[in-house]
Amino acid sequence: MAEGSSQRLPAPFGKYLLTQMIAVGGMAEVYRAKIFGASGFEKEMVVKRILPRYARNPNFVQMLIDEAKIAVSFSHGNIVPIYELGEFEGSYYIAMEFVEGRTVLDVLRDAHSKRHPVPWAYCLGVGAEVAKGLAYAHSRTGPDGRPLGLVHRDINPRNIVITPSGEVKILDFGIARASTKRHQTASGVIKGTPGYMSPEQMYGHSVDARSDIYCLGILVYELLTLRRLFPVWDVNEMRAVFEAGPIPLPSTIARHVSKDVDGVIMKALTQDVDKRFQTAADFEEELRTVIARSGTAVTASGLAREVRAIDEAPGTAAPRTAPPVVDSSGDGESGAVRVRSSPQAGAASPPPSAAPNLGQPSALPRGVPAPNSTLPQVARSSPTAPQRRSTSSVGGAAAAAAPPKEDVGPKTQPMPLPQAPAAPLDASHSFVISLAEPSKAPTEPIAPLPQVSLDDVNHGHRTQVLAQNSSVGWAAQIGDDAELLALMKATGAHPSAGRRTLLMAAGLFAVVLVVVFAFFGDAITTVIKRAVSGQKAEPGVLVLKTIPSGAEVTVDGKVKGKTNIKLTGYDTNEPHRIVVKPAGQEPIVVEITKADFQAGEDGWPTYVLERDYTKKDEPEAPPAP
Repeated sequence: MAEGSSQRLPAPFGKYLLTQMIAVGGMAEVYRAKIFGASGFEKEMVVKRILPRYARNPNFVQMLIDEAKIAVSFSHGNIVPIYELGEFEGSYYIAMEFVEGRTVLDVLRDAHSKRHPVPWAYCLGVGAEVAKGLAYAHSRTGPDGRPLGLVHRDINPRNIVITPSGEVKILDFGIARASTKRHQTASGVIKGTPGYMSPEQMYGHSVDARSDIYCLGILVYELLTLRRLFPVWDVNEMRAVFEAGPIPLPSTIARHVSKDVDGVIMKALTQDVDKRFQTAADFEEELRTVIARSGTAVTASGLAREVRAIDEAPGTAAPRTAPPVVDSSGDGESGAVRVRSSPQAGAASPPPSAAPNLGQPSALPRGVPAPNSTLPQVARSSPTAPQRRSTSSVGGAAAAAAPPKEDVGPKTQPMPLPQAPAAPLDASHSFVISLAEPSKAPTEPIAPLPQVSLDDVNHGHRTQVLAQNSSVGWAAQIGDDAELLALMKATGAHPSAGRRTLLMAAGLFAVVLVVVFAFFGDAITTVIKRAVSGQKAEPGVLVLKTIPSGAEVTVDGKVKGKTNIKLTGYDTNEPHRIVVKPAGQEPIVVEITKADFQAGEDGWPTYVLERDYTKKDEPEAPPAP
């Protein structure tokens, strides 16, 4: 298949069947997929495939390997598990669990659009669950017992999913940093999502686990206030907003938020890393302490109920029918794939009267716009913001979705304290983070998928698994049959439902025939032979007696029991071989034909065999002289 062409889905990819493209980014495509196994095994998965044009670049491949080797060993309820890292026909991929649910970004968009605040205790509950997962990841150690030094570096609303049952899960360790990674980010190179970076991250300084705590603080702040804390498109804009003035307290923006919340959130958002929470576990504990003081029981079912309430609330909400698109932030090497769902262009804002009173601060620094009951639902237009542009192809859509290169500056660039207020930025606090129009979302692969064959001679290259999650219980149940079933299903070689029913009926009939022939094979064969020759059946009787009784009887090679015994239904027109074997005696072998049958007392032709083993054979008398 020529470069630039596309292959429609579903399409086979090794042992996976790719069914739907979820997202595409700067270096990877994300697919919804299925994997098949024996006895009808079938599981929904997500496959993240590195783009073919990068497959030959060792740096990109190494980053994908790094991501999997870090995350493949994770087993935690707040982290989406990765099943395996593999390679198929030159394409590297990561297979992970498919999680049904809504991202925090979806929840924020709906809540902001409908002016439906999230109860602040549940906002803290989401933060506590994310902190719990981060604490697990930050504390992971290698085989030698040394800490991995893992930092996610991209905690943002797109990477947090709330399931229908209220579970909170972290996605995407694609740009995670660990001390064990072979491909390390160079000093001064910025990776992450603008608007969701710690100060040290946005200035290109070294980061540790406390950077994730700052990013999580931004996320919880936005859940509490339903406003973007840093409504920016790139790192330079984020620096400008950050330097413009201090961050207002959450309770001054949203009046329903308890003042007890301010201290814990502002500590997470402290610029000085030594004054922040030093571990995610400390942050989680403080969040849960504030929740406990409120007397509110925050549960998973309660969180699910609150999310449903926002979803079902009247008002203008961002549509969720358009397939999500992926953005690849930072430099071109990051490989971070983020799912986003763009709201419908031109969506009308709800009327001011529909907005609850979330509070109005008395004074805010310049550069941090005051809350507005009629916040626009489209991105702002400014000289520094990337402009939308139309695309006529899938490849063009991906190019338009990628943000511009960032001016990261030298690695020694200082991290200034906020100075005098800067000029006000014409920024919207709505949660329209996407740059791509929903109508431009790709529905087919940017590059052709590898060609595969059902012929094992021509298809000698199998999927190579580079790392696998050993804790996944069903992994051992999947082998080469999964690859073959995926290929058959994709190519249409698998039976349709009607054909499957016929095949099952034929198989069942064959099993019945086998059972019947096992027990009645000889009789059936005899009947068929008679029918062919036109000969009538003349059944006879066998009477077999011994003294003492109990000798084993075999007729025509089949054991029939022990003497004394009467056997019926034996065709007198066929020869029969009878073996009678008494215990401790030589067996008697008799071959009989029709002539050996005599008329019996009941009128049936009968053959009688009798032997008395208690009588001694008399010696022959000597001849007379």
